Amino acid sequence: MLVYWSMFLLPVIALLFPLRCDASVKRLSFLLVGIYLTLLIGFRYEVGADWFTYINYYQMANGQKLLDYLSRFDWSDLGYYVLNWLSASVGGSIYLVNLVCGGIATFGLITFCRKLPLPWLGMAIGVSYYMVVVSMGYTRQSAALGFVMIALSEFSNQRVWRSLIFFILASLFHLSALVMIPIFALSYSGKRRLVVWLIAFGVAIAFMLVFAQRFDVLWQSYVVSGMHSNGGFIRVLMSAMPASLLLVFRKKLLLDEKQPRLWILMAIIALLCVPAVILVSTGVDRLALYLIPLQLFVFSRIHRLFTSSDLRNAVVLLVLFYYGIVLWFWLSYSVYAEYWIPYQFALFQDQVL
Repeated sequence: MLVYWSMFLLPVIALLFPLRCDASVKRLSFLLVGIYLTLLIGFRYEVGADWFTYINYYQMANGQKLLDYLSRFDWSDLGYYVLNWLSASVGGSIYLVNLVCGGIATFGLITFCRKLPLPWLGMAIGVSYYMVVVSMGYTRQSAALGFVMIALSEFSNQRVWRSLIFFILASLFHLSALVMIPIFALSYSGKRRLVVWLIAFGVAIAFMLVFAQRFDVLWQSYVVSGMHSNGGFIRVLMSAMPASLLLVFRKKLLLDEKQPRLWILMAIIALLCVPAVILVSTGVDRLALYLIPLQLFVFSRIHRLFTSSDLRNAVVLLVLFYYGIVLWFWLSYSVYAEYWIPYQFALFQDQVL
């Protein structure tokens, strides 16, 4: 568990013991933490419940032509499978694939957090579940969520077309990221709104038509078969709580936000996921992963609700304590934690995959 706690404690230390330094030192600190997280994610060995499934995906790419390899997966999640094929083609390994996906996930988290009022608080929140559980367990979706975080950061800076490109890249790594494109379109209220809506919805519909078979498989797996996701209800509540705070105190929490409609819409969706997860457990649980940025967004601003500096500091400590408990509880009591513990670093193992 020490490795996972080190991942969490690094941003906590940076938050609690701030140093007055220039922008270059701040960038360097984010870079060093980012490299550390990427290496731990990329060079993990037999960590994650789907480890051997991903090994199989990679081994299937050996000696295969690209089109033949992609045809095995209904042409869905193209970004991830092309990455596997490229790694196999240059004599890489599963670790090269994991390094790239881990780098995307980490860069996405850092890019998003650097725009927050308390960047290192956002990093600590992100590490607690996104880095430890998602990035080390759901490789494809972690990369997709990394691109989503970059897209949200671009959208908040009113770089609409850039954000759409990153949403599309996210969908290429995990088809479920398509859910973010309509949310993005409906949130946009600037110039050429109709054009943005048409393009965004057109992209979403095109993806659905091209990968219709994949959608049928997902529908059968997540809805018809009634798959149950252990802890899904708790994970949905983790986003529903900040969503409620955002809707109640939106004037203070959205005071300096350039795209407030985006976060209001995400908050509403987070609340709708609470009853939905009871009916469609696994499907809603996986889609709700894209609401993790909402947790970072709200809790990095929650101190603004108080005028007293003592109360503000206490709230920040409370948030850190809460996410520390989340990490401890998952590592201690999750039925899947056995696939994460003990953490093994690939360079210390005899077998290279």
